[in-house]
Amino acid sequence: MNRTSAWARLRIIHPLALLTGTVLVGCYRGGIFYRGPPYGTIEGTVFRFEDGKPLANTEVCTFSRDTVCVRTNAKGRYFTQIAVGLIALRFREPGLASARLDSIPLRAGNRLQLDCGLSDRMALNASCRHRARPPVLAHGVLRETLESRAVPSTQAEVCLYAADTACVQTDTAGRFDATTSAGRVQVRLAPKRGGVRLTDVELPSGVTEVRLECTIPQETFLRPTCRARAVP
Repeated sequence: MNRTSAWARLRIIHPLALLTGTVLVGCYRGGIFYRGPPYGTIEGTVFRFEDGKPLANTEVCTFSRDTVCVRTNAKGRYFTQIAVGLIALRFREPGLASARLDSIPLRAGNRLQLDCGLSDRMALNASCRHRARPPVLAHGVLRETLESRAVPSTQAEVCLYAADTACVQTDTAGRFDATTSAGRVQVRLAPKRGGVRLTDVELPSGVTEVRLECTIPQETFLRPTCRARAVP
């Protein structure tokens, strides 16, 4: 029997599979080839209820169509993505009472802030809370670099993914206005002359309006950049 390896056979099948659409390769969550269920994002802080100090390395599990468990960082922060629907969360730290939240609605593109305080005296589900992210009005401009020159990107679609999704189109000067939320925002840029480009940006909290400047490099292998600053 010919001992041609499975990898060699796959190298032959792989282009045909892409052409016929029978096999998806290079898939990743939310990626361009992704065909699974839509996802949302959950983030927050876990702290000790008595003194408010952050809890590092605490286990946070989210339950939906699947189960995803992560651990908090040194500042007690966690971040996870999970399939949309009614979700449940469990916060668990050795030596402290576990806490759980149930039946939290999560929609596609949502970004929920869920903080939780754990105690060594009792289970404190009530101390876990959903904190709404304050709305922010973004006054933006989108540019493309063409032959080392930055030119306005007109009639481009700009989508901002936070607590909700906001999609708008740039005008003849590349400007746009969109309402989103403070904190980390995923940005999807679809210029008229090219394909979809993805990036993210941190919008300042404690303000109601920001200036958002995004630039799409001509080289497709480079990531777009977005910078935000508060409007005085």
